[in-house]
Amino acid sequence: LISIREVYRILKPGGICRIYTKSDRDRYCQKDWQISDFTYRVDLNGHWEDGIVLTCLSLHEIQSIFSVFNKVSIGLEEYDFTGSSGLKSFYIITAFK
Repeated sequence: LISIREVYRILKPGGICRIYTKSDRDRYCQKDWQISDFTYRVDLNGHWEDGIVLTCLSLHEIQSIFSVFNKVSIGLEEYDFTGSSGLKSFYIITAFK
């Protein structure tokens, strides 16, 4: 939230920002990995992402965080390659000051 406020502060009027972030539908958004409201620590022993800490936001939370902007467009990109370990899900947020 603090970083979004800073982005808003430094944007000139009419400025646009684009942010790409994991959604709460992502494969790493698992209850047993949750360490706070929207934060997860990957627990995959031996995997290159083991221990990484991620934020996975809900659509409602994104709408709330970006409510200070004049206009916000939120897209969803999801994919799961054959043989992968699960759904990769991202929100693409375009916000206009």
